[in-house]
Order: sequence, then structure tokens, then C-alpha cells
Amino acid sequence: MIIKKIKLENIRSYINQELEFPEGSILLSGDVGSGKSTILLAVEFALFGISKGYLSGSSLLRNGKDKGSVTLNLKINNKDVSIRRTLKRIGENVSQDSGFIIIDGKRYDLSAMELRQAILELLNYPRESLTKSKSLIFRYTVYTPQEEMKHILISDNDTRLDILRKVFGIDKYKLIKDNAKILLAYFKEKRKEYEAMTSSLPEKELEISNTKDSISKLEKEFNEIYPILDATKKKLASKANELNNIESNIKQYNNIKNELGIVAYTLKEKQNDLLRTESDINLAIASIEDVEKIDISYFEKIKLDLSEKQNNLAAVENSLKEISYNISVCDVNIKNSEKVRKDIFSLDKCPLCKQDVTESHKSHIIKIEEDKILMYENEKSVIIKKETSFKSDLQGIKKSISELEKRLFDFKLAEIKIKNNKDKKHHISRISGHISELKLSISKLLGKQHELETSLSKMKDNESEYNSIKKEIENLYSDNTNLEVQISVIKSKIFHFESILEKLEKEIEKQSLIKNKLYDLITLQNWLDSSFINLVVNIEKHMMLKINADFNQLFDRWFKILMDSENISIRLDENFSPLIDQNGFNIEYENLSGGEKTAAALAYRLALNQVINTLVSSINTRDLIILDEPTDGFSEDQLDRIRLVLNELNTRQTIIVSHESKIESFVDTIIKLNKENNISQIIP
Repeated sequence: MIIKKIKLENIRSYINQELEFPEGSILLSGDVGSGKSTILLAVEFALFGISKGYLSGSSLLRNGKDKGSVTLNLKINNKDVSIRRTLKRIGENVSQDSGFIIIDGKRYDLSAMELRQAILELLNYPRESLTKSKSLIFRYTVYTPQEEMKHILISDNDTRLDILRKVFGIDKYKLIKDNAKILLAYFKEKRKEYEAMTSSLPEKELEISNTKDSISKLEKEFNEIYPILDATKKKLASKANELNNIESNIKQYNNIKNELGIVAYTLKEKQNDLLRTESDINLAIASIEDVEKIDISYFEKIKLDLSEKQNNLAAVENSLKEISYNISVCDVNIKNSEKVRKDIFSLDKCPLCKQDVTESHKSHIIKIEEDKILMYENEKSVIIKKETSFKSDLQGIKKSISELEKRLFDFKLAEIKIKNNKDKKHHISRISGHISELKLSISKLLGKQHELETSLSKMKDNESEYNSIKKEIENLYSDNTNLEVQISVIKSKIFHFESILEKLEKEIEKQSLIKNKLYDLITLQNWLDSSFINLVVNIEKHMMLKINADFNQLFDRWFKILMDSENISIRLDENFSPLIDQNGFNIEYENLSGGEKTAAALAYRLALNQVINTLVSSINTRDLIILDEPTDGFSEDQLDRIRLVLNELNTRQTIIVSHESKIESFVDTIIKLNKENNISQIIP
């Protein structure tokens, strides 16, 4: 990727400025605050858009402007690419607007996220970069603010290694280890679960043995009782034959007795039916008389009153919604004014123009906001009083509606009763005829009953003989039933134990399967714990050692170019931390001089650039490197060594941001910048 041109409109201190970038080494020169770093931020914004907590829209859009844009022209793999991103201000917030990308003359209008995805594909960056707040590859191969590189040098080992894993694209091994540990923890929990599920297996095997013993005892008892039952059945059959011999003599007696029972039962039912029917007539007549006394002329008035109250309820509820909304508006306005007052009170300098904020100006703004707060609070107080009044009205209306609905329900019940009167009168007419039929039927049954009782008294002796034999048979039946009950109980118990046995066998089978799963789980857990995780650790360690060796060699080489001194040497430990030896003593990075710190950070930056470009050889930003203030604290001799750095880099395009005039003699192109009246421009 080569930067051809960039155009900034209302971006920080730039109003409308276009800069062209040739190939070779380019110096963005100017005093501190002249707008040099803004150009680099604009390049990153054009490529990747704004990112929360890192590059915000409000930090890019010029104060007092509602719109801004950056147009970046590039050459990527012999393709002419033009990218345009825009910013817009809505209230106090600044957000990205839609933009476009032109590739070899073909334009694509895209959203901010779609634009980012298209650019990542052009740069051939990993797809996971799409969801990250910033592209680490771009940060550590193309453009790294010098202070950010110093930060990685002084970070703790874990933080530094996490960053480098992501930059080198090998953070997947840490992810695999973490996931493997999560899986291992799951296996341990599952193992406990399986062990708990199979812990009762010995008890169930013992229970099966006991259950089989119980079944065996019951079968023995069954075999003892069954012959007794068989003998009882034979004796019962013999007595039944005796009963058949005399049954012909008492058959007529039984028929008469049965018929008499039927007549008596029918007579009783008819008499009960007569009593119920007469009671129904009396109740129906009384109900008709009560309903005919009801006056429903008041019914329509209740309906009108209820409709009016419901309309009043809806109106009051709508008024309360509007009042609630107005209270919320007052609260939001009060919070906004309090925030402005608090922010202005603690503000000493303008965060954008860096000018002092006078006390009189702060007092003026605070006074305005306090007046607003007082006005909103008074307005809120009036609205709340109005709300209280409406809520009181609402309760009264709801109570009235409840009472009217209760009356309406009572009148509806009365209306239904009036409609039912006609049916009741028809019912009275119908059951009156039924009463006459019942009286006639009862009279006939009484006569039949008297006739049967007379016949039955003449056959009393036959009945006595029959009852004697029947009683003896009943006793036999009782013995037979008791034996059958015992047999049934034994069968039931056997069935119960067999069910338990079947259930236990299924549970043992299920637990045996779980026990097999437990064995497999333990095997897998042991492999994961003792083999797999160690393998991943060794692979990652091997790769990190290889990268560390290459990195260390390049780091040492660049540092020696920048610091031509035998008194100080530098190398990397296994955590990629710089180990510094000065005059035979180990010293910390923080104890270096300003120029030495900058040299170490720049050497780290250049070595990291070359390592990443080697590891991720397919990325399309290999031809460009941007150095932001790479000489902070350098001596004159170190400044001269920047020439060697540029020669060694041998990139198609190197952009240097610096206020050091001496570097002008090292580069192919110089772009001078100046800022007056908070407006940055190119010096012709």
C-alpha cells in the first residue's frame, strides 16, 4: 500500500487541505501543535473509522463544525483506491456517516462497518480485525505513536505477551489452552456427576438379590395355598348341585319375591318423584311471583351513567400520561443543565484549543444553567400538583365505575330471570300432567304389591329351606373368596417385586453404561490434562522462541545502528522484555536517558515491523511505514543515524513526523506545516 493523497475537510485544525505523498522518504515538518499528528490520525480514520475509547469522532471533527470528511487516495496491488469517510454532529455527539470507496474507477457506497470490511479485504488483514476497536497489525507494522511503543516496553509480562500474541497472530494457542482448561473443568464436574450417578450401583445389585429371594418365598407360599383353594372349589360345586335339586321347588317363590322387590322399589321411586315434582311446581310459582315484582326501567340510565364515567376515565388517564411525559422532560433538562454547570465549573482550559477559560465566562455559563434549573424545577412542581389532583379524580371515577358495573350486573341477572319466566310457566303446565300420571301409577302399584305379598306368605316354608342351603353355600363362597384373595395378594406381591426387579435391572444397565462413560471420560480427562494442553504449550513456546530469536536479532541490530556505543547493549528475555546492560551492569528501561529510551522504543518498533511483515507475508501494507516523532530526546549524533535507518529500511514509502530540522537533509520530500489562528496549512 502506498499513500498518494489525502484531503481533510473540517478535521481538527484543518478546514480544507489537500496533501500529496510521493514515494520515497517524506518528512512532515512543523512546530509542536502544527497539525502533523492530525494527518496520521486522519489516515487511520479513513482506513478503519472511529473506535470507542481510542479515536472518537468528537476528537476529529473541528470545533463549531457540523460536518467533516477525510478522502484518502491509495495504491494497493496496482489498484487505484479512493476512500472517503464522513463525520456529522448531532447535538453533542459526533458519529460516522455513510461513505464510499472507489476501486479502479468503480464506486461503492457503503456503511461505516461495510467500508471497514472492504478495506480489510484490500489490505488482506485477518477477518477478525473487523470486530476489534483497532487493527493491531496496522498499529505495529505501519503507524505506531512513539509513546504507545514505549508503553508496551514497560507493560507487565502478561499484558505484553497478550498484545504480541495478537500481533503475531498466535493468540489462538492461548485461546486453545483456555478453552481446554474450561473443557477440563467441565470434564471434572461431569466426572463427579457420573460418579454420583453410579455410587448406588453396589446397593442396587444387593437389592436385586434380596428382591429375588422375596419372589422365591412368595412362590412357595402360593404353591401351599393353591391346593386348599382347589379343594374348596370342589366342595362348593357339590353344594351347588344340592341347591339345584331343590331350586325348582322355590323357583316360583324367588320369582314372586323378586317381582315384589321390583314393585316396592318402583313404588318408592314413583312416590319420591311425586314429592319432587310437587316441590318443583311450588318453587317455580314462587320464583315467577318474585321476578314479576322486579322493575328494570332504571337499567338504561345505569348504562348511560357507566358510559359517561368510562369516557371520563379515559380522559383523565390520557392527561396523566401527558403529565408523566412532561415531568420526564423537566428531569432530563435539569440533568443536562447540572452536567453543563459541573463540567464548566471544573474546566480550566479548553480541551480542544488549549486556551484558558476565564472565571467570568464560567460564571456566566453557570448562571444561565442555574436559571434554567430553577425554571425547570418550578415547572415540574406545578405539573406534580396537577398530577396529584388528576390521580385523586382517577380514584373517584374508578370507584363510581365499579359501583355502576355491579348494579348493571344485578340488572342483567334480573333481565335473564324475566326472560326465563315464560319457560317456567310452560314447565309448570307440563309437570302438572306428569303429577296426575304418577298418582294413577302409584295406585296400581299398591294393588300389585298387596297381591304379591299375599302369594308370598303362602310359600314361607319353601323360602326357609332355600335360605338354609343358600347360607351354607355363602359360607363356602366366603372361604373360597378368602383363599382367592390370598392368592391374588400373593400374585400382586410377586408382580410388584418383579416390577421392582425389572426397574432395578434397567437402572443397573443404565448405571453400567454411565460407568463405561465415566471410564471414557477419565481417559479423555487424563489425556487432555497430561498430553494435549502440554502439546499446545510446547507448540506455542516453540513458535514464541523462534519469533523471539528473530525479534531479538533485529532488535539488537536496530539498537546498535541507533546507539553506536560499546558501553550499552540490549536484548530480549523470553517475555520479550528488554534486558539492558550498561558498563557491565543490568539496568531498568525506566533508568535510561530520554534519547536511549527513544532509541530502544524505535528499535523495538522497527524489529516488530519486520517480524510481523515476515510472519504475515500476505498483508498489503508492507511497502509503507510511518514514524511518529521517532527522535524525541536524540543527540546530534543519533539524529545523524536516522539517515542509516532510512537507508536500511528500504521501503517504497516512509513517512516521518518530526519537528527536528536536521532530518530534512535525510529525506526525499519535505512537507512543512504551520498553524495560525487555530488553522493548519502547508507552507509553500
